[in-house]
Amino acid sequence: MRRIDDLPIFLDLKLHDIPNTVAGGVRAVLPMAPGLLTLHASGGTAMIEAARRAADEAGAHRPKLLAVTVLTSMNAEALHETGVAGGPASKCCGWRGWRWQPGRMVWCAARRR
Repeated sequence: MRRIDDLPIFLDLKLHDIPNTVAGGVRAVLPMAPGLLTLHASGGTAMIEAARRAADEAGAHRPKLLAVTVLTSMNAEALHETGVAGGPASKCCGWRGWRWQPGRMVWCAARRR
């Protein structure tokens, strides 16, 4: 990971759009050499894969991509307002290995069956 002043750049942009646009956004920030870059996972698999391919263009200086699924500030009522019923746990548990723990999302190596 490249560093500026010995600190990695963390771009918390939560990119979310059509795959081609997000890939373009990732390419646009590559000259900044971010160590970490966030995407909004609700953009779907095709968007995340397009972002990964664009990030790979940085070679050895490729940023790590973090997919945000649910903002920790959102409770069940806020999620319901956006069309998500059942609260954070129902949105995330078992989805591609993610599971909900109070206040945060954690990655599970084994997918729940």
